[in-house]
Amino acid sequence: MDLRHAAERLAIAVEDTGPGIAPEHREHLFDRGFSTKPGDRGLGLFHASRRVAALGGRLVASSLEGGGTAFRADIHYPEQLAE
Repeated sequence: MDLRHAAERLAIAVEDTGPGIAPEHREHLFDRGFSTKPGDRGLGLFHASRRVAALGGRLVASSLEGGGTAFRADIHYPEQLAE
């Protein structure tokens, strides 16, 4: 996880080393109920993206199939973080 603050923006980044996300799934990552796993799933990224949007920010994902995934939230945050 990486946390950075610059120009009144707070950036939070999380990466994994999993199998990545298939190209046909990428446009649905933040859809309510979308999951590649069976069962009652698909709410975590949906809720995270809505919360970030409610703060005036944006949540994005980048992934290479077979090469992990990175999520980054950018939020307007005018106060400087404590060191």
